[in-house]
Amino acid sequence: MGESLKDVIQRLKEQWARDAIMEEEEALKKRKANKMVYTDIEEFNRKEELERTRLVDMEKTADKELINSILEKEKALDELDKKEKEKQIKEFHQNKKYLEYIMNQKKEAEIWMDKLAQIEADKQWHRTQEGWMKEEAARIELLKQVYHEREIAVRYRSKNIYTYLINRKCTGSRKKPN
Repeated sequence: MGESLKDVIQRLKEQWARDAIMEEEEALKKRKANKMVYTDIEEFNRKEELERTRLVDMEKTADKELINSILEKEKALDELDKKEKEKQIKEFHQNKKYLEYIMNQKKEAEIWMDKLAQIEADKQWHRTQEGWMKEEAARIELLKQVYHEREIAVRYRSKNIYTYLINRKCTGSRKKPN
C-alpha cells in the first residue's frame, strides 16, 4: 500500500474523469443510437401513415366505385322498370282501344243482326198475312162455290118440285122427283 492518499485520490479522479468521459461517450452513443432508432421509427411511422392513407384512399376509391356501380345498376333497373311500365301502359291502351273497337263491331253486328231479324220477321209476317189472305180468299171462293152449287141444287129441286107438282096435278101420280 504504498500509495498515498493523494495518489489514490488522483487516480480515482482520473478514473472518475475517464468514467465520466466514457459515460458521456456512451450517453452520446445512446443518444445517437436512440436518435437513429427514433429516426427509423419516425420513418417507419411515416411510411405506415402513408400506407394507411394509401389504403384508406384505395378503400374510399373502391367504395366510391362500388357505390357508383350500385347507383348505375339501380338507375339502369329504374330505367328498365320505367320502360316496362311505359310498355305495359302502351299495351293497356292498345288493348283498351282494340276492346272498344271489338265492342263497337259487336254492337254494330248486333244492330245489323237485329235489323236482319226484323226484316226476316217482317217477311215472315207478310208471308203469314198473304197465306191468311189466300186462305180467306179460298174460303170465300169455296163458300161462293158452295152457295152457287146450293143455289143450283135449290133451283134444280125447286124446278123438280114444281115439275112434280105440275105433273101431279096433271097426272095424278105421286112419284117423287129426284
